[in-house]
Amino acid sequence: MPDFPHRQRNLGHHGAVLATFAYSF
Repeated sequence: MPDFPHRQRNLGHHGAVLATFAYSF
């Protein structure tokens, strides 16, 4: 995941939303 360290900051807020969205599928 090359974008992980770069998007780590954004994942803090969208991480939970993306995790729930991915879990839904």
